[in-house]
Amino acid sequence: MRPFRAALAAFLVMAAFLACGRGRPSPTVLVGDGDTELLRIAEAAGATLPIFLDRLNGPKRGESGFAVKLRLPGPEDGDAGEEQVWLGNIGFAGGNFHGTLSNAPVLPGSPAKGERVRFGADRITDWMFLRDGMIVGGRSIRYLLLSIPEEERDERQRAILAMFAEDGL
Repeated sequence: MRPFRAALAAFLVMAAFLACGRGRPSPTVLVGDGDTELLRIAEAAGATLPIFLDRLNGPKRGESGFAVKLRLPGPEDGDAGEEQVWLGNIGFAGGNFHGTLSNAPVLPGSPAKGERVRFGADRITDWMFLRDGMIVGGRSIRYLLLSIPEEERDERQRAILAMFAEDGL
């Protein structure tokens, strides 16, 4: 039964990643200067990162599916903004995080989906994990899903919204 639960958790995390697409085919979100809520969420992610790191280093029973959203800078010669992508298979060693890209970045010069990257905590804009099937963290996912008018949300998006833990932590 344990392998099934792990596979289910991985599926649910991937579903949460895909929820970021605001109904578009690509789950990648480009951050512009005008979305102050995503900037606030990124600040909160930095402030609460010790909670995530504590759980990552010593998950309690029922905790799995650890993931972070990473800020990738846009091209130096363009005004494309920053791209944010989700990474799974997260680890922490030598003062840096490492993980595997779960999204396919669209900005030129970005690492490819499935590529393993190392990065500092200052580039993390959101984090999440599952606790007993509920999403803890993932505030940008929740925000983006709630920004879709209720009548335009599909069943998958509604189901993901219902997975967010009440306390958020």
